[in-house]
Amino acid sequence: MKVVLRIGGSVLVPSEIDEGVLAALVAQVEKARSVHSLFLVVGGGRTARRYITAARTYNTTDEVLDTLGILSSQLNALLLATCIGGAELVRDIHEAIHARGLPILGGTTPGQTTDTVAALLAEVVNAEIMVKVTHVGGIFTADPARDPGAKKISKMSFSQLESFSREEFKAGISSVIDPVAAAIISQNNLKTVVIGVEDMKDLEKVLTGDHSGTIVG
Repeated sequence: MKVVLRIGGSVLVPSEIDEGVLAALVAQVEKARSVHSLFLVVGGGRTARRYITAARTYNTTDEVLDTLGILSSQLNALLLATCIGGAELVRDIHEAIHARGLPILGGTTPGQTTDTVAALLAEVVNAEIMVKVTHVGGIFTADPARDPGAKKISKMSFSQLESFSREEFKAGISSVIDPVAAAIISQNNLKTVVIGVEDMKDLEKVLTGDHSGTIVG
């Protein structure tokens, strides 16, 4: 099975590097790659947001802010590539599909999120599934960090994902999957699963549908 694994930066580095999560992720990737064809995309997470927030106070251009986010994600990707034997840090989708080792990439282009990178990569390689690992563990009716009444959505259609991501974007909420990525997922009928760290500790179960996250498709 071809699998695009999208790792949230805040999963790896919530405040400092979470070595337990890193070790679990490395072990699961090494196990899964013996059976499946894997492609990894890593986000910048809170590290990126800290740099962007600091730079924004100095009237920095959007392109520079995006570049800070890209470099933060690439740093996280390099960390993973360093820890996984036979992994290869790549700069873009073209390099990912021609990589000799396990391809791992971060952000690639200003104005484009790592969600979009992952969705485009899945489209190009004709992946059967995209798995996104987040610190919240699924898609919720509202931001669970702000709304204690937020409920996890166990399953949603592609059209529901598109509508949901657009509404969150309009409201200024940091959506679990951004609108551009959601549109690509929908156009390609790409089965997508959003999970948390605990589910990540057994990727094979996730790929067979046994998890507590959200299924899209």
